[in-house]
Amino acid sequence: MLEWTGERYLPYIDPSICGAEIHYEHLHRYAFASQYTKGKKVLDLASGEGYGTFLLSLSAQCVIGVEIDHEVATHASNTYKNGNIEFREGSILNIPIDGEKIFDVIVCFEAIEHITEHDTLFFEIKRLLKDDGLLIISTPNKQTYTDDRNFHNPFHQKELYHSEFYNLLRKNFLNVYLFGQKVFSGSSIYPASGKTTHLSSEFVITLEGHQFSFVNDVEKMPIYFVALASNNKLDTDEIRKSYLIDKSNTEIALFNSKIHECNASIQSLEQSVSYRDAQLHEANTQVQSLTQAVTTKDQQLQEINTQVQSLTQAVTTKDQQLQEINTQVQSLTQAVTTKDQQLQEQIAHIHSLEQKIFSIDKSIVWQFTMKFHNKVVERILPQYTRRRRYYDLGRAGGKILINDGYHAFYQSVDRYFHKKNELGDCQKRIEQNKSVPCDLDQLKKSSQNFSYCPTISIITPVWNTDEKLLRFAIDSVINQVYDNWELCIVDGGSTKSYIKPVLEEYAKKNPRIKIKFLTENKGISENSNETLSLATGEFIGFLDHDDELAPLALYEVVKLLNQHIDAEIIYSDEDKITKDGDFCEPFYKPDWSPEYFRGVMYVGHLLIIRKSLTEKVGVFDKTFDYIQDYEFMLRLSEKTQKIYHIPKILYHWRKTQGSIALNTDSKGDISDKQVIAVNSHLKRVNLPASAQRGLTPHRVVIKPFLRSDYPLVSIIIPTRDKPELIERCLKSIYELTTYPHFEVLLIDNNTTDQAAKKIIDAYPCKKSSYFEEFNFSKINNLGAKNANGDYLIFLNNDTQILSGDWIHNLLYYAEQEDIAAVGPLLKFPNNTVQHAGVVLGFRGTADHIMRGFTVDCDGYAGSLTCAREVSAVTAACMMVKKSVFWDVGGFNEHYSLIYQDIDLCLKFISRGYRIIFNPRVVITHYESSTRNKNQYDFIDRNLFLDQWSEIIEKGDKYYNENFDLIKYGQRSSGYTVKGKGTL
Repeated sequence: MLEWTGERYLPYIDPSICGAEIHYEHLHRYAFASQYTKGKKVLDLASGEGYGTFLLSLSAQCVIGVEIDHEVATHASNTYKNGNIEFREGSILNIPIDGEKIFDVIVCFEAIEHITEHDTLFFEIKRLLKDDGLLIISTPNKQTYTDDRNFHNPFHQKELYHSEFYNLLRKNFLNVYLFGQKVFSGSSIYPASGKTTHLSSEFVITLEGHQFSFVNDVEKMPIYFVALASNNKLDTDEIRKSYLIDKSNTEIALFNSKIHECNASIQSLEQSVSYRDAQLHEANTQVQSLTQAVTTKDQQLQEINTQVQSLTQAVTTKDQQLQEINTQVQSLTQAVTTKDQQLQEQIAHIHSLEQKIFSIDKSIVWQFTMKFHNKVVERILPQYTRRRRYYDLGRAGGKILINDGYHAFYQSVDRYFHKKNELGDCQKRIEQNKSVPCDLDQLKKSSQNFSYCPTISIITPVWNTDEKLLRFAIDSVINQVYDNWELCIVDGGSTKSYIKPVLEEYAKKNPRIKIKFLTENKGISENSNETLSLATGEFIGFLDHDDELAPLALYEVVKLLNQHIDAEIIYSDEDKITKDGDFCEPFYKPDWSPEYFRGVMYVGHLLIIRKSLTEKVGVFDKTFDYIQDYEFMLRLSEKTQKIYHIPKILYHWRKTQGSIALNTDSKGDISDKQVIAVNSHLKRVNLPASAQRGLTPHRVVIKPFLRSDYPLVSIIIPTRDKPELIERCLKSIYELTTYPHFEVLLIDNNTTDQAAKKIIDAYPCKKSSYFEEFNFSKINNLGAKNANGDYLIFLNNDTQILSGDWIHNLLYYAEQEDIAAVGPLLKFPNNTVQHAGVVLGFRGTADHIMRGFTVDCDGYAGSLTCAREVSAVTAACMMVKKSVFWDVGGFNEHYSLIYQDIDLCLKFISRGYRIIFNPRVVITHYESSTRNKNQYDFIDRNLFLDQWSEIIEKGDKYYNENFDLIKYGQRSSGYTVKGKGTL
C-alpha cells in the first residue's frame, strides 16, 4: 500500500480511504518508463511527490524532476536523496533548466491534460531533448475517461482523443508508438498501434520503506494512452507490454462496497420494473385509442391527396405559360443587347469625330498664333526682354493646356514655382558644385525663424580614419545651415598618430565639438555607446567617421520637426561618394514601411532619433556589430510609429576599401546576424513566424509557423465559359493547396459552354449565378455575401496556383490586426512580373509596379523579393478580412470593370489599415483572358479620379517622389529617376 494518491501529495487524505487504483496506474507508467531509462540522462516533468522520479533513478544515470507546487517539490527533495536524483521547482511551460539538447529521455505523466498550451510544452521538450532522444508521455483517453462515463475531471483542462494525441505527437516527432493502459484492480499497458513482438513484462510493485519490489501475477483489465515518440526509428524489439496488479486489502474493501451498492441498485431496479409494467398497461390502452384515430386521419389524407393532384395539374399548365413568357423575354433581351452594341458603336464614332474636330481646332489656333507671333510679337516684345520672357512662358503654358489638358498644365505650373523655391533644388545645385553662397546664407537666416529649434547631437565613433576623410566628415557638420548642433566624437584607441591632434584641433576651435579618447577599440557598437553618453541634445543623429552630411541635412530635419513636432524618428534618402568625390548610386526610399524593413535594411542614413526614445530601448548591442544600427532601429520601431521620411538626399555614404558601400561582403557574412535580429524582433512583437535568409545578400524572408488552428477561408472566383481557364484554376487549387479548411465559391456569369459547365460540376464548389451584364464589383460582393469564411480570397479564373502553402502565407499577414488586405506576386506565363503591388499616380491614376521585370530578380532594393507595404494590390488575387471588407462597404458597385480593387484598398488605408504585397506567394496570371484586352471604362476612370484625385496628387507614400510617374508605360514600369533612367 502506497502512502500518496499518485498524482499529488495530499497529507490530509487517509490512503486507506482514498484507495489504491490511482497509485498503481500512475506508478505503473513509471515502472513501464524505467525499461527505457537504463544508463540515461532523464528529465521527469510534473514529478509530483517524487516516488516516480525515484523509481526512474534506480536504473538511470541521473534524473531531474520538475514540479510546480512548492510544498510537493520540497517534500520530494526531502524524501528522496539518491546521489543521481534532483528536484527543481518550476513550470513545465518554462522549464527551469538552461541549455539545449541535454536529456536522452523525457518523461511526462499526468501533465498534458492539465494545460492547454500544448505547443509551448512541446517547444520546451524539444529544446531539452537530444535529437535522437525519446519522449515517454501519457494522457487520458477522452472517449473512455470522460465521454463513456459521462464524467468530467475538474482538474483537467484539455483531454485528447486518440487521433488528437497521435497527430500532436506526429507534428513534433517523426516516429510515434502508442500504448493503451486499462485499469481495474491493476494496470495494463499494451501496444495500441502498429505491430510488435509479444514480449511482456508482467509484475506487481509493492513499497517497502522506500524500496520497490516486483512480483509476477496475471493480467487484469487495463485506461490511458502512453506513447513513445522520437525522431529516431523506434526498435520494435524493445517495445514491451506491461502489467501491474494491486494486491492491497483496500481493493477487497472496495469490491465489497461495490457489491453492496449493486445489491441496492438491483432492489431499486426491481421496484422500477414493477412501476414500468403498470405504465405499459396504460400505454397499450392509449395505443388502441390512437390507432382508431389514425384510421380516421388516413381517410382524410386520401381526400387531400386528390385535391393536391388537381392543383398539380393546374401548376403544370402555369409553368408552360411561364416558359413561353421566358422565351419572349430572352428574345427581347437579345434585341436590347444588339441595340446596346449599336449604341456603343455610335458613341465611339462620335468620339472619333470629336477628336478630328479638336485636331482641326488646334491647327487653326496654332496658325493664328504663329501669324500673330510673326507680325506683332517680334516687334513689340523683342527677344531677351522681361516682357518677352513672360510672353514665352504664357505661350508654353497655353500649348500644354491645349495639347495635354488642365491636369498637365497644373503640374507644369506647380513644378515651375517649386523649382524656384524648393530647398531640395537648392541642395541639388550645392551637390553639383554650382551652389550660390547667398542661397545658403538666406536659408541660415530663415532657420533662425523656426519656432522649434532643438539641439541635435551628432555622434561619430572614430578609429584610424583617413585624415582627409575625417576632416571632410567633421567639416560637413560644421557647415550645416542649421547651427544648433553638437558633435560627439569618441576615438576607439586609434593607432594613427594624427587622429588625436586633429580631433583636439577641432574641439579647440569649436566648443560644440566634444571628444573622448578610449584606450582600446571596443568595436563599433560599444564605441557608439560611449559616444551616446556624451550627447545632451534632444535628438540624436548618426554620422560614420568617413561619410558626409549634406549642408541642408539638419535644416530639413528641423523643418520637418516644426511641421510634425511629435516626430520621434526621422530618416532621409542617401547616396554614395566615390574616391574621386563624385556622388553616385542614389537610394530613394519609401515612407515608413515596417514589413519592408524586416526584410531589407533600408532606413540606413540619415537617421535622427529623439533621445528620450533611445533611453527606452537601451543602447547598441555588440552582438550585432556591423548591423547594430539596423537591430537598434528594429527595437525603436517597437516603441513608436511616429516615424517620418524626408525624400531628399541628406547623407553621403563613402565608398572606401572595407566599406559595405563599396562591397556588400566587405564586413563578412552579416546576413545571419540580420536573421537573428529579425527573429528576436518577431518574438518580441508576438508574430508567429521566423526569419530566414533571402536568395540575395542582406535580404530576409518571413516564414509563418505551423498552425494549430485553421479559420475557414473562402475563395471567390467569378467565371464565364472558358473551360480551359476554369479547369486549370480549380485543378491547381484542389491538387496543390495544403491549407485544410477552405471553400470555393464559383459565381457563374451566364456560362453556356457545356464543357465549362461539366468542369464546374466536377469540383466540390459552392455555386451561385449572376445573370446581369458583367460587373466585377457586384459579382464579387455576391460571392462575399454567400461566403462562410472569416477571410476572403478574390481570385480570377485565369490564374494558376503554383505552391501548396499559398493560403498559409497570405493568411499570416491578413490575420494581423492592422492589415486589411494582402496580395501575391502575379507573373505572366513567360516568367515576367504582371503584378507586384500598385503605385498611385501611374497613368494619372494607378497601375502595377515592375510589370515586365523578371520574376527571380531582386527588384529595386529588395522590392521584388521581400514583403512590403503598398498602396493597393490587385483583386486578381487578394485576401481580405471579411469583417473589414464589409465595414468599408465591400466593392463599390458603381465601378464596373476597373479600379474597384484600388478603391477598396484606399478605403482600407483611410481607416488606418496597411496593405501588404507578399512575393513568397507566386501565382501565374493569364491576364484578361476572359474579356477584351482593349476594353477600358472611362466612366470607372473618372469616378476613381473624382474620389481619390487629392490622394493621388499627394503622391504614393511607398513610392519616392524622386521617381518619375509620367514615363510609366514608355519603356518604363517603375523606379525611373526623374530626368534619368531606371535604377
